Amino acid sequence: MTRRQRVIAISASAGTAALGLAIGLIVALTGSSAPPPAPASPSPSPVQLLSPFTGEPVKSLGTVVAVKIDNIKQARPPTGLQSADIIYSLPVEGGLSRLMAVFSSRFPPVIGPVRSAREDDLELLRQFGKPAFAYSGAAPHLLPFIHRAPVVDLYAGTASGYFRDPRRPAPGG
Repeated sequence: MTRRQRVIAISASAGTAALGLAIGLIVALTGSSAPPPAPASPSPSPVQLLSPFTGEPVKSLGTVVAVKIDNIKQARPPTGLQSADIIYSLPVEGGLSRLMAVFSSRFPPVIGPVRSAREDDLELLRQFGKPAFAYSGAAPHLLPFIHRAPVVDLYAGTASGYFRDPRRPAPGG
């Protein structure tokens, strides 16, 4: 046996002796040959479901409804935006913008003024799975794409719930 092999053998014997000593101490102190019981682990608490929009606790994840809203000066103030979880400001032609209000936590009784869909809306809506999408119209070539998109189509021309507020001027552009 080489010197290295003897050192390894002695170390292994010492380790075995230390383990035997530890078991002997446990038996002597507890009066039992069985190892001490493992401490009881706390029962797992139920995982709290949080809204991906607000971070607040929710009982279940709700339906997502996205509504295209006018954002020109004459259309202000919009209605229902205080209940939106997310509001996007989206550029459109002529330096104007439209809003995309996304609701899931709270739904106001009235939202508006609702405006037309744009092609970019479909890309934005993809992140929400299959949201409901409320809009008042779209370019004729875009409507078939929206109707086939993974959205619940709430087009004003086919869905109910839309009305014209006579106190507001008709939208331009």
